[in-house]
Amino acid sequence: MPLSRAAEDGSVTACTERRRVVRALAPSRSARRSWPRRLPAAQHALTPLGQKRHGNTCPHTAATGRAAVDKLALRDKVTALLLVSDDVTQRPPRVRAYGARPARAAILETVRVRVQVDQAALAAAQLLLGWRVYATNAPTASLSLAQAVVA
Repeated sequence: MPLSRAAEDGSVTACTERRRVVRALAPSRSARRSWPRRLPAAQHALTPLGQKRHGNTCPHTAATGRAAVDKLALRDKVTALLLVSDDVTQRPPRVRAYGARPARAAILETVRVRVQVDQAALAAAQLLLGWRVYATNAPTASLSLAQAVVA
């Protein structure tokens, strides 16, 4: 593929770029083995986000719930493979007057998080496992495909 680049002084540099698409089988097999372990771990970590329990803090708004989901999914590297839905329920709590403080109206949000594995995204990601694109402008005579992969 011919490429060219114009410099600030007006000169043009041209070169030919070769691109090679190679599939590395070892990383593909390794990732294929790790997903069945990482996906349930991420689901298990995300499930209690919206449940009130002793020692478990629930997100109070949809934004904090989404941030917590993104943090946990990013930790397990499964962000694109999960379908996360959050249901936000708003209700006005009764905050009564106390001493010199008047009664006030506040809106309390309850966030419930549901997590599912996106089977279509998982299948698409498995098709792309292990594929790498190598680009070089060195001629074939001086740099073979094996040398380009090593370099």
